[in-house]
Amino acid sequence: MLDTSLGPRQCPDAWHSGPMAFVEWYSPTPPSAQENHGLMYRIKKMKTSQGRIPGAIIPLGNIRQICMLSPAFDHEIPKTWRSDNVLDLASTFYVNNWSSKYAYQTIW
Repeated sequence: MLDTSLGPRQCPDAWHSGPMAFVEWYSPTPPSAQENHGLMYRIKKMKTSQGRIPGAIIPLGNIRQICMLSPAFDHEIPKTWRSDNVLDLASTFYVNNWSSKYAYQTIW
């Protein structure tokens, strides 16, 4: 693998050469689930001091499980939210531990 941003040169051997994934980091899972939302955990997007959402590029093999996020809202679902933009527009979510038996056993 070559890094060409500073001209052709070899990348360090320690760099991972397999499939990678970009992940965004959210707030830590709270110690207890929300009782009035089917015992789902409520998490929020975190932001750096520059207003960016922290993230990282990690080896795909480091991902052990996906999770379904359900957006949290007060009274009405905002009309601007669609399936293709809700992860970008919403700031608070519930981790759906009911999406599968495995999710229930490992998240809750």
